[in-house]
Amino acid sequence: MAMPLTNYRRGLQKEDPSPYWNPVTARMNSMQNMLDTNQESLNQDYTEMVLPQYDWAYKAAQKGGKVAQVNYNSALNATQNTIDQANANAQAQQQQQQQEFDQALQNAQNQPQAPVTNPRLGAVLRAYKQQQPEWNARDNGLLGRFGVSREKIAGRGGWDRQALGRDISARQFLNNRDLQKQIARTVMNRMLNNNQDVTGAVSKWYTGSPTGWDERNAQGLYSPYRSNVIQILQALGLWNPQPSGSTSTPI
Repeated sequence: MAMPLTNYRRGLQKEDPSPYWNPVTARMNSMQNMLDTNQESLNQDYTEMVLPQYDWAYKAAQKGGKVAQVNYNSALNATQNTIDQANANAQAQQQQQQQEFDQALQNAQNQPQAPVTNPRLGAVLRAYKQQQPEWNARDNGLLGRFGVSREKIAGRGGWDRQALGRDISARQFLNNRDLQKQIARTVMNRMLNNNQDVTGAVSKWYTGSPTGWDERNAQGLYSPYRSNVIQILQALGLWNPQPSGSTSTPI
């Protein structure tokens, strides 16, 4: 008589199954558990996710954003540089204009002002020419038509330097009437502006002093140019002859 087999395996049967274990029921339970698990997974809301290292669309967008940011920063920097350059140019131009204005103002202040022409200058010079018609005249140490003292021309820094800015010789003065006119106009105009009356200017022209024409020296003599002053005053109608026995005085 054959002995019954023990500890055998049949399919997916467990060893020493429980007397209550039913393989069919166990398989059905396993399948039900699988179905429940699948149903639970299906009921959940899944969002498709891609890892960043494999999300090429995200990488492209990120790269495009960086390029756009770089372009934006470049445009912003270029605009700011343009504004800064414009401000620098405007400031430099303003500084240059201010410097030019300051230089022009300084030049104007340093430049000597042209003297105002005295209204009596023309009449006085005509009176001189009436007394001496010759341009190359030499009379009592006086040169030319306006009777300029030789020392005022022949020396250095005289009337020629004041009127012409250079020294000339007595010969040059006598041979050039334009030089005589320029020196006479410049010097006599200054004397008329610096003296209160014509008599003082004419006296200073001949004697170097506004009152020198009418003063006596230690010997009681008048200046040798007194007659010259009187002739100019007479030509101007400024000499008032007094009755016989009295001294004539300028008006």
